[in-house]
Amino acid sequence: MARMYQGILGGLSGKIGNVVGSSWKGVPVLKTKPLSVSNPKTAAQVAQRGSMSAVTHYASLLNSAVIKPLWDRFASRMSGYNSFVQANIGEFTGVSVANWANIKTSKGKMAAVEIEDIDAPKNDVVLTLTFNSALTDAYAQSTDKAYLCAINATNGDVALPATASTRADGASYATFSKNLTAGDLLKVYIAFKRADGTVVSDSAYEAYTVPA
Repeated sequence: MARMYQGILGGLSGKIGNVVGSSWKGVPVLKTKPLSVSNPKTAAQVAQRGSMSAVTHYASLLNSAVIKPLWDRFASRMSGYNSFVQANIGEFTGVSVANWANIKTSKGKMAAVEIEDIDAPKNDVVLTLTFNSALTDAYAQSTDKAYLCAINATNGDVALPATASTRADGASYATFSKNLTAGDLLKVYIAFKRADGTVVSDSAYEAYTVPA
């Protein structure tokens, strides 16, 4: 049985036909259930499913350590996770294939930092990134928290922030779950968030190949 609150313009709880009423973050929403279920496999639909599968795969791995702290506060009427997916789905064509330079691990008022060097030796799990610690715009502060992460496009592994670091440190660290091997292709991203959480930066990107 469905219940309607506050008249026709209010919220709906339950189901009427194929229309389901629910609430998301206090906002009444209506969802339509398909009358029949099919599994179309046109080229465009298959490609879209591949993009969605890839972006949600990485979003799930990065969610708690990177996406939530950088996206949740600024997402409008959706979670930070969904905002990240919406912003990046068009850049993925598969788990190992993407327009890596266009992917954003953060979008904000602060300018992206200038990456100076990356070090990720084979047979190790630690990636070290050094960056220009100068305050290059009006939003940047020396106490801004760094959020470094990387995707190993060769095997799909993800490096998450290791020890806490700030802009003043000039360096940040991330850890993979698997040892790196020579020739691994790493897609490296770093962004910053003000200590009070009110401002974030755009993410900076650099590609890196693990040396022999």
